[in-house]
Amino acid sequence: MIQQICLATVLALFVLRAPSAIKQRKTRATWFATGAGLVALFTLGFVIPAGTLDAALGGTNLLTLLRDVCGTISFWFFRDALGDYSGATYRLRSPIFLLSLLGAYAVLFLAIPHRGTTSENFIAAHISDTATWLYATIYILGIAALAIDACWMVRRRLKSVLIVFVLGSVIAVLGCLAEARYLAFAHFGVGGSGYAYAHENDATFPFYLGTILIVCGIGGVALSSRISGLQLGWRLTYRRLQRIETRCKLELSIHAEDRNGAPYDRPQDRAYATLVNLRNWEVLHPDLIRLSDHKVISRASAAFSSIQAIASH
Repeated sequence: MIQQICLATVLALFVLRAPSAIKQRKTRATWFATGAGLVALFTLGFVIPAGTLDAALGGTNLLTLLRDVCGTISFWFFRDALGDYSGATYRLRSPIFLLSLLGAYAVLFLAIPHRGTTSENFIAAHISDTATWLYATIYILGIAALAIDACWMVRRRLKSVLIVFVLGSVIAVLGCLAEARYLAFAHFGVGGSGYAYAHENDATFPFYLGTILIVCGIGGVALSSRISGLQLGWRLTYRRLQRIETRCKLELSIHAEDRNGAPYDRPQDRAYATLVNLRNWEVLHPDLIRLSDHKVISRASAAFSSIQAIASH
């Protein structure tokens, strides 16, 4: 069930981000991430049976390799999208790292002897082969490395929407470590076949839950950026200040112009022009201002002061 929820979440973000990805280059990392993740999840066989998909690739379990390649690419671009939003730089930024991972997958997968026909439990069925163990372990630790790198990247720049992404990354890493433990125990026979069978799916729930939270975090980042671009907060502030202007029977500062004689277009600029107008009037007529209006003006002044303080740093 958790895998189907993950598929639905990724599909929703992929569809919602498609229009902006076409228009804005900076949003394409998120779209590429969800696209690659969508392909990886489709290979699980929820829409089209895995056997049918693998048969189209030759029936030698190449579907497993496709799933892991797309999963890694998805995590790579999710981390890139996070870096674009937070402005932070990441350590594993060279494409050589990604290409090295994908190359290692291909070499080790093709080195697996007797891959046989399509199997939904391909890794578990071939875990005794050293090439299979190395392949699966490098894949899962590569995913963990990308998730850890993303968390490290934003450790000092956490915002509300980033917390969801980081939480998802941490949970996904725990799932990766659980999977790596299972692979090692199953390959080396620790605890016997019964132990390996009992713990085969230990990583499924935390890994996909973490992925869902990562996708939700990225969706929150996109929504936050969209809201910021609309300047909804400044629109509301401007409307409140404008109502005070009207009550005070002042000349509306919406007609004010900047230094170049052009009218103010951004809600933030209009709010600032209105605030200056009201502050000047408040100095001249301190006894005529309402207490409620004074609080609105003070909050707007504090908001602009914080912006100037940030800009000065």
